[in-house]
Amino acid sequence: MVNDLEEESQAIRLLNAKLSSITSEYLNFGTQNTIGYKVFENEGFRSDYNRFFKDILVYNVINNATTWRYDLLDEETEIMQSIERILELIAEELKK
Repeated sequence: MVNDLEEESQAIRLLNAKLSSITSEYLNFGTQNTIGYKVFENEGFRSDYNRFFKDILVYNVINNATTWRYDLLDEETEIMQSIERILELIAEELKK
């Protein structure tokens, strides 16, 4: 289960990288400074949200990433339930 979880996490990382690449074609992030580094000025580039949200690649990547994340969440829930059951069994065994 853990290996499958890691494979799905890797797939999500790849999709995030692809989305980041596509996003940089449409959106200007020049004025963001969330971690304290020097901010580059906007330089007159404008974000094109209309084209961004109409791009089939954006839609497909977001759709695929969302699907993978739901599946990943299901598997994480299964792993947590297995861990809880193992802990219960250990606690029962220690009581004996």
